[in-house]
Amino acid sequence: MIFCLVFVNFVIVTGCFSGPRNSILEIHCSKCHSVKVVYEKKRSKKEWRKLVSGMKRRGLKLTPEEEKEVFDALFENYSVE
Repeated sequence: MIFCLVFVNFVIVTGCFSGPRNSILEIHCSKCHSVKVVYEKKRSKKEWRKLVSGMKRRGLKLTPEEEKEVFDALFENYSVE
């Protein structure tokens, strides 16, 4: 867990990704894959809901508050709608 937090902070500080960054996405999405895949492609709200639902089936753990925060960040910064 400490490694993940250190890595996320490194990514944020060094600016490895372009575009808006959001710590909730960096913390949760980077557990299984690079957050670069989140930042690179805009999707519809329906597509984001389907993707997050699939991630939850694969083991993503989010509280209801975290899930709302994730969707808010995705919809505001990475949505085509």
